[in-house]
Amino acid sequence: GYKHGAEPVHIQLNLNDSVVCVINQTAVRVLQAVASVQLYDMHGKKLSGKEMNITLDPHQVKMLDKVILPSDPEQVFFLRLMLKDGQGATDENLYWLSNRKHSYEKLNELAKVAPSLMIQRTSTGKAILEISNPGNETAFFIRLKITNSDHELLLPCFFTENFFTLLPGDNKKILMEFPEESNVTGSGHSLVMEGWNVSETGMKF
Repeated sequence: GYKHGAEPVHIQLNLNDSVVCVINQTAVRVLQAVASVQLYDMHGKKLSGKEMNITLDPHQVKMLDKVILPSDPEQVFFLRLMLKDGQGATDENLYWLSNRKHSYEKLNELAKVAPSLMIQRTSTGKAILEISNPGNETAFFIRLKITNSDHELLLPCFFTENFFTLLPGDNKKILMEFPEESNVTGSGHSLVMEGWNVSETGMKF
């Protein structure tokens, strides 16, 4: 959360008024940026979407549209915000929202999901993970960790993304760094993936 919120060129939802805004915290003008606002139901069905071409002056905050949720008070919705600049850099944020404040019990109704996981070792202490959700249900709040044969966390380990959500058809590539000197390979260590509606699975690497 801190990492996403501290992006120098950033798109976010203002929770006090439901307005999407983009922020340029750099001293450089941002040209040819595209802001994407996509609203989904809890199960990943797209309800609405909009893209806007924008330019940001240095240190500028620009207000975009207000997000209006469907009127159903019981449902939970996912809002995906993405900002792509002219150099291909992307800022992405996903919110789960409800018309009834702090009411997210419906998330317990998400069906179980089994995302696919592939690991590619790239160099000493580094690997690329590719995680995808080929099903038709949202895989909510996925967590990655490395554990030893006693199911204890191996630290320090670093992931370029963690505690993330995959809508149906989504995939992510994540860089993982781990202490190679801890004899990770062949010593009972596993990459573990779990989530709100994702059963814990482990893969040795």
